[in-house]
Amino acid sequence: MEEWIIRWETTFGVAPRLSQFFASLEARALLRAVESEGEVPGDVEVFAFLLIIFVWPEEEWQKQPSWSAVLESIRCLEQAQQSLEPVTNTGWLGSRERVHEVQGLWGQWAGILRARMQYRSSVTVGRQAIWGNPPARGRHRGKRRVVFFLVHYFQTLSYRRTPWDQIVRFLILCGLVDQGTTGKEVGTWWSTVRDRHQRRYGLAEPLAPAQEGLLLLFQDCKAWVWASAVPIADRPI
Repeated sequence: MEEWIIRWETTFGVAPRLSQFFASLEARALLRAVESEGEVPGDVEVFAFLLIIFVWPEEEWQKQPSWSAVLESIRCLEQAQQSLEPVTNTGWLGSRERVHEVQGLWGQWAGILRARMQYRSSVTVGRQAIWGNPPARGRHRGKRRVVFFLVHYFQTLSYRRTPWDQIVRFLILCGLVDQGTTGKEVGTWWSTVRDRHQRRYGLAEPLAPAQEGLLLLFQDCKAWVWASAVPIADRPI
């Protein structure tokens, strides 16, 4: 296994998930294409960055309940807490202390959920907490983020045209688009996203500043990964 894969998965605590991802024939073919097809060899470590920072957190976010579902749970807990008041002293549900204990537990749960909504929530990937909020239902946030980054990244490598075939291969490997999706389809979709953003905000290049910021984030993550010590014992044979 290449050293860069070992370093990324050891630093972020995602072994052996990263190794398993890049062990497939499809993933190996993608890495070879990125390293050889452009005028400037691409940095395959961008795919480790995207998996850890965008793709895998998005999978965890999809498991999180929507804010409306959390609010409904809070409402039910608080109503249940109040509904026990009439029978607190009847003995039907045991001692008064036991009923108050259950009411207190429900109140604690409601408080925990409220605190979760009040402060930014997170999901965990390896040893890292990724902060944010669950996406709106039906929104393809993971796909948008990956394409958002890769389009700009390939532009920095002086590609004459965006290599949509490479991008869609990665999206398929990640499960962000269906098997059989073409580069042309993803390119058309992305053009629509850009046009919509441009009409909404009236900017000639609406995405470039944010894309550059993500590229700097990748470079910072890579510098951290290679500055971290990787114990020999953690290196798979």
